[in-house]
Amino acid sequence: MRQHFLYNTLVLISWNARKEKAQETERISKLSARYYRLALDKGETYNALDKEVELLHH
Repeated sequence: MRQHFLYNTLVLISWNARKEKAQETERISKLSARYYRLALDKGETYNALDKEVELLHH
C-alpha cells in the first residue's frame, strides 16, 4: 500500500509541475514515479534483465 502512496504523490507533483510549466520538476517527478512503480511492483526479490535495464533508464 505504501508504494502506491509514493507513486501517486510523485504523479501529483508531476501533474502540478506541468500545470505550472515547471518542466524540469515535471520530468524528474515523472521519471521517479516510473522508477518506483517498476522497482516496488509486486515486491519481487529478483527482476528480469529487461526490467533492470528499464529501471536504470529511469
